[in-house]
Amino acid sequence: MQLSPYVQGLIVGNTMACGAYVEGKSGYSDNHSAIPADYRWHSMVPNLQLDKQYKLVMSCAFTAQNGYTTAPGHADFQMVFTLKFA
Repeated sequence: MQLSPYVQGLIVGNTMACGAYVEGKSGYSDNHSAIPADYRWHSMVPNLQLDKQYKLVMSCAFTAQNGYTTAPGHADFQMVFTLKFA
């Protein structure tokens, strides 16, 4: 996941706090308290099982400024996936 250039431009201070976890995979999380607005989110989740459905849940929080007001902002992303043997 990477925020669009438009959304990146709204982020005050060009930093955000992001976290991720995978539903169906205990013990995995990925959290960063201050990453650049143009950060390309990537993760490696070890030991996933074939033919099992997982959901990757990611969220970033930041302060946004649109030219008129400053307010809390957030971007959320979810992806359901299943690994298959090719």
